[in-house]
Amino acid sequence: MEARIIFHFAGRGEPAARLALLDFAQLLDPRWQPPLEQFKPPPSAAKNVFMTAAESIYNFMLGGIAGGFGATIVYPIDLGAASFPPHRF
Repeated sequence: MEARIIFHFAGRGEPAARLALLDFAQLLDPRWQPPLEQFKPPPSAAKNVFMTAAESIYNFMLGGIAGGFGATIVYPIDLGAASFPPHRF
């Protein structure tokens, strides 16, 4: 398994790639960095203060709903566990 991972990363994911000693040296060299890829970042949409605040309120509300749902599910379990005395061995 470990050898398979090493071959995967040394070959940079190409199954037919041939590995040389330099490829393994790059794996062990802490200063090695992957080749830079040319890409353009996606254009970011400018958000105004109102949209940012609305998004934060929306996320806060969803978190509250999730927390309430979790508490509702766990409450009967806690109630049942609290009614039984702890066992002593």
